Order: sequence, then structure tokens, then C-alpha cells
Amino acid sequence: MELNKYKTKWLRIEANIKIAFEAVLVNQVRAILTALGIIFGVASVISMLAIGNGAKKEVLEQMKLIGVNNIVIKAKKVEKIYGAQDKEETQSEKDKKSKDKLSAGINIKEADAIKRFIPTVKHVSVESGIETTVIFNGKDIKGKLVGINNDFFEVYHLSVDKGRIPGEYNYIHASQVCVIGYKIKS
Repeated sequence: MELNKYKTKWLRIEANIKIAFEAVLVNQVRAILTALGIIFGVASVISMLAIGNGAKKEVLEQMKLIGVNNIVIKAKKVEKIYGAQDKEETQSEKDKKSKDKLSAGINIKEADAIKRFIPTVKHVSVESGIETTVIFNGKDIKGKLVGINNDFFEVYHLSVDKGRIPGEYNYIHASQVCVIGYKIKS
């Protein structure tokens, strides 16, 4: 009885496989189109995943270059708070006193302290810059003059084409070193 049961199941499976092959042979176009649909469907899913992962990696690289892990501290205009004794002053006198006063921002000693006392901080770039005009060979070029410390190039992921990046020696001895940008060079 047991043997007949297994034999019957096997015969059914064999018959089903035979019917399937006959159906494929009779409907070859349908079978080819179905196979192509499955192939293209799987290929499109795989390619979309690959494109998505590649785009994600590219965005993360761009964000790393921009510096999403950076904290920027900038100098800010300081407005003097006037008390009761200053009521006699006119508004223009008050404006003259507070005009062009900038906070110090962050200085080199504070930057070094941040690096020493906060273990997760890798680099601290102290910068001070002004917009200026550079004159070379009779040409006036607008540019930005920036005073930096030795972590500047690490923070902004910059390199130089020719020469070298100012190092620790230049920083310690406050050497007057100049790195020019591509626009100024041109």
C-alpha cells in the first residue's frame, strides 16, 4: 500500500513535468517572453540596487568633502548694550561706537585646548580671512587672503599641485608662507 502511494505521487509529478514541457514547446513565444520578463525584471532590480548604493556612496563622499562633521565658529559683530547713562547719546554716536567691532571668534590657544580636551576632535582649523585685490604683472585679481594653521588642509581635504603644504614648523615659527589658488595662478 505504501509503495503504491509513492508510485502514484511519482507518476503525477512525472505527468505534470511532461505537461509543462509540452506547454512550453507548444507556446514557445509565450515561454520566451516570460523568460525575458523574468530576466529583465531581476536585472532591473539588481541594477537599481547597484545604482542606489553607488549614489549613496557618492553622496556620502561629497558630504565628507563638504565637511558635515565640521563645526564652524565665525567672528560676529558685537553690538554694545547701552544703559541708562547713555541715553543722551544720539543714535549715530551709538552706531559709530559699535561699528566694525568684531568678536575674536576662536584663537589658536583655544583651538589647541579644544584638540587636547575633546578626544573626538581630530583637527581644528583656525582661519582669518579678508577679501582683497592681488596685483601681479599689472593685473588686478580679486581674491581672498586667509591666515590659517596647519590643520586647514586636513579639515577641507585640500592638496597642492606644486610645492608643499605648510607644516608644523611653519606653524610653530609663524613663517610667512603663501599657498596660491588655481584662479590666482592662472
